[in-house]
Amino acid sequence: MPNVRDHDASVYLRLQGDALSVGGYESNPIFWEEVSDKFAFGLFDLDWDVFIQHIQGAINRVPALEATGIKSTVCGPESFTADHKPLLGESPEVRGFFLGCGFNSAGMMLGGGCGKELAHWIIHGRPEKDMYGYDIRRFHHSLTNHNRWIRERSHESYAKNYSVVFPYDEPLAGRGMRTDPLYKELLRQGCVFQERHGWERPGWFNPKGPAPVQDYDYYGSYGHQPHQDYAYSELLEKEYTFNFPPHHDIIRKECVMCRNTAAVFNMSYFGKFYLVGSDAKKAANWLFTANIDKNPEKKQITDMAQN
Repeated sequence: MPNVRDHDASVYLRLQGDALSVGGYESNPIFWEEVSDKFAFGLFDLDWDVFIQHIQGAINRVPALEATGIKSTVCGPESFTADHKPLLGESPEVRGFFLGCGFNSAGMMLGGGCGKELAHWIIHGRPEKDMYGYDIRRFHHSLTNHNRWIRERSHESYAKNYSVVFPYDEPLAGRGMRTDPLYKELLRQGCVFQERHGWERPGWFNPKGPAPVQDYDYYGSYGHQPHQDYAYSELLEKEYTFNFPPHHDIIRKECVMCRNTAAVFNMSYFGKFYLVGSDAKKAANWLFTANIDKNPEKKQITDMAQN
């Protein structure tokens, strides 16, 4: 029997000796608030009030389980990262200290490839493949030090563990943390925002009006009431496709307007670099497409090169 995943019920079933192992990822996982420094390889008693939803999902997929006894239970803690991807690479705070952790219950699946890249990373100073999506440096300390952002995003990461990953999806958790002075005006004009590194960044404009991002409702768990008539979430659901999203023509019109008339872009949510030292000018000329070796009083516009 192959391993079975029911993505709708968020459960999995696999053979384990002469038994069938059942597990899953619920929308109301138990947060472990204080982790003991002495804890290692320990287990907890299973909370049946939480796990019963997986039993019901497994019975729906394999009806014979309803008349089958439970041989044993295993309940241990698991770490989930804010974007559901591992943490790999050299620590930005300590040179020579490399990390390979945060595998989101997928360590056996990702361990081989990530281990190979991490070994190459340690020996040669960089991995062979593009590992930016897994590089621990992708998280700025202003985010990792923000308890609300970490809690909300790690919960959503766990709750959506078996969700299909669509290219135009946006998180509902950890939103509204960073906004610029134009945020309310853009929102009033129907701007549909995207989240990048905690910033609310303009994506496209909805002709039907504002679609504000609301506080995270934890998918109705922990006493939270799920949002009703949530325009932003409804727009995201329409984008759950691997084809062009339904608002593709709207974005096309916006691009044509930018080309034929004029547009103002707020770039405050992009990274800012301060280059100092004797080679600062040399580094800047390598990074930017324009030649910056000019008189300091002369105005110029430079674009960041794509590397």
